[in-house]
Amino acid sequence: MVAGDQVWTDTLWKYLAGNPYGDTYYGETIKLLVYLVMSGNYWAP
Repeated sequence: MVAGDQVWTDTLWKYLAGNPYGDTYYGETIKLLVYLVMSGNYWAP
């Protein structure tokens, strides 16, 4: 992450947490994958 991106990341994270698109199971799964990439907690084989 580049310095200064934390505010943008926090804003995006909070926006997605609010379920702005009314997602159901499939959408929530995609959102989980996005969260993993955003946080850097993904597994690189």
